[in-house]
Amino acid sequence: MESITALRYVPVWGFKMYLPDDNEDLTGYNKELRNWLARNIGSGTWETEVKYPNNQYSRDYDDAYVLVTIDKGADEDAMAFRLAWE
Repeated sequence: MESITALRYVPVWGFKMYLPDDNEDLTGYNKELRNWLARNIGSGTWETEVKYPNNQYSRDYDDAYVLVTIDKGADEDAMAFRLAWE
């Protein structure tokens, strides 16, 4: 886990969640993460964003990941997420 500043310009906890080996659907994985966050953390303190670091148009899933950001004020929520997904 690393501390980063997201586009919201507030300090957040950031997690790069790479696609599991048994899953090839990055959009579905993002939805799964969002559903977990909505059920377990609620709304307003987190965001997800699908990233394609090499070339956003190639949709190369080898380097693609979902960036999950959780507000710094929600330390317990961030730890719950980390324990559940790592």
